[in-house]
Amino acid sequence: MHGPEAAIYVYNEGKEDYMQVFAQMTKRDGSFLVSRKENKNFKWTDLKGSTIIPGRKGGVPYMTFEYVLKQSGLDTKKDVILDDSIKFDLMAGAFAGGKADYVTLFEPTASMTEAQEKGYIVASVGEAGGEIPYTAYFAKKSYINNNKDIIQGFTNAVYKGQTWVKEHTAKEIAEKKADEATKAMEQALKDLKVAEDKATSSEALTAETRKNNETLQTELSKAKEQLAGYDDLKKSEFENKTAVINLRHELSEKEKEYTDALKSKEVECKHQIEQIQSSAELEKEKALIAKEREMNEKIRELDRENAKLQAQIEQLQQK
Repeated sequence: MHGPEAAIYVYNEGKEDYMQVFAQMTKRDGSFLVSRKENKNFKWTDLKGSTIIPGRKGGVPYMTFEYVLKQSGLDTKKDVILDDSIKFDLMAGAFAGGKADYVTLFEPTASMTEAQEKGYIVASVGEAGGEIPYTAYFAKKSYINNNKDIIQGFTNAVYKGQTWVKEHTAKEIAEKKADEATKAMEQALKDLKVAEDKATSSEALTAETRKNNETLQTELSKAKEQLAGYDDLKKSEFENKTAVINLRHELSEKEKEYTDALKSKEVECKHQIEQIQSSAELEKEKALIAKEREMNEKIRELDRENAKLQAQIEQLQQK
């Protein structure tokens, strides 16, 4: 799934087995315009003289936004600056860091940016742009020709999902998503338990790593408390999804820190053992050298005694 422009670009390259669109997913731009300053009476003409981060040039989001500007009477080359140098996944961060006056963001990033007081949602690009073939499914021409049943079955499944969403209320959809979020949370806790079991069985578990384990247990308790909150269906789909994503990320980071701590301790213990072995070898060598010197001194002393005896024997023989 992608914007239909991707298939067009591939076709224009002259490839024989080009991509073909076989089903449409969405018919409207889903992004929102986020302003650095609050503006409850926003008009598109307010963008004149400002710098905006609209995404990748040539993509459907960029072209839709450009269309909205032109429909509002703005010259995209003279009236505004469209900064297309920032990658899609870095747009929110760049804006929060002080770059540009406006940015176009999708959910949940747009709402998260506003919740963090880094910006304000002032307009819907999709509402202003109207209906367009925004996202679509496509495959190679050869695959479509050779797998018609699969293509049709996939399209039917997409339609079935769209129909289900259309026929159910927002509350029913939220309940379904909350249930999915709870299952995802339970799986995250299982993954953490497996990580704990592996760590506990390690012989290199030291006082410092045990302390890390206690910290991990504290985070697990927090996670369980957050999990209990998912029974409240008054929470929005966005809150549930964001909480699960943040928790899984946090648990992943804690597990990584724990694993790194174990590896560090293993390396440290190995290094200490090598140092002890090296020191023992050195002491052993010193002892041998001292013993050899002692033996040599005794031999020299015996030689001296032997020389005295020889001298006495010769004196007695002369008498």
